[in-house]
Amino acid sequence: MILTLGAANLVVEAPSATPVVDHGAGSRAGPGAERTESPMNVKKVMIVVFVALALFYVITQPGQAAGMVQGILGWLRDGAEAIITFLKNVFA
Repeated sequence: MILTLGAANLVVEAPSATPVVDHGAGSRAGPGAERTESPMNVKKVMIVVFVALALFYVITQPGQAAGMVQGILGWLRDGAEAIITFLKNVFA
C-alpha cells in the first residue's frame, strides 16, 4: 500500500512492517527519516506570515509603525556609531 503525503510517499509492505518514508530521488534525508515536510517550506510559510503581519500593522496603524521603524533605525545607527568609536580608539 502506498500513501502520498505531500512530496513523500509512505510505503507499508506488511501490517507488522515499520513505515518507510520515500523522499524522492533528490532527497538528502538519511535512512529511517520520517519527515514529510521540508524545513524550506516551513521557512517560506514563516516569512509569508511575518510579511502579512507587518503589512497589517502598517495598514492599520501607520503612525505607530513609522515610529517603530524610526526606533529600530536609530538603534542600528547608535550601534554602528559605537562600533566606529571603538575602532577609532583601538587604532588611534
